Amino acid sequence: MARLASIRPLVLLVALSTLTAAVTPQQLASWFSSSGGLAMDGREASNLASLVASPLTQCGVTVSTLQGLKDVLYDHSTIDLGMADVRKNIIPLAEHHVSPDKLKQLYNVLSSGYSISGGLGLPKDRAQKAMLEFVLNLGEPDQLKALYQVMYGYSGLGFSQAQAQETAVA
Repeated sequence: MARLASIRPLVLLVALSTLTAAVTPQQLASWFSSSGGLAMDGREASNLASLVASPLTQCGVTVSTLQGLKDVLYDHSTIDLGMADVRKNIIPLAEHHVSPDKLKQLYNVLSSGYSISGGLGLPKDRAQKAMLEFVLNLGEPDQLKALYQVMYGYSGLGFSQAQAQETAVA
């Protein structure tokens, strides 16, 4: 009986935290259709919201989480994904708890040149695609940069830049 009494507060705490983290289909539909969100058609936004509300709630994703991801993905001065690509990728990124900072760091490693920051120097479209694939496979920006530098760096293994780029993002 004493054991049950000690578990009860924990169960209550978990239940309350789930309730506070819940995101409703209405909140999602509103954000999906807003110009500051995903600027979707109202019907499309409602349909998507009803599909993803439960999984997003279970993952602890909020509208502010989605907003942070959208802001970094759509930022024309950095990652600059088109809205169609933002819409396609934002839910999986949120469900995987990818932080906006991690996306920016990874994109910078992929797109910046070697002589400036030790990055891979990939063209924008390749850097965007590789960033999305790499981050969903739980890759870390520092690991990618270190791997690339071991292959191509000044004291590296002597890979050509193209071969080191391909191998690092494979």
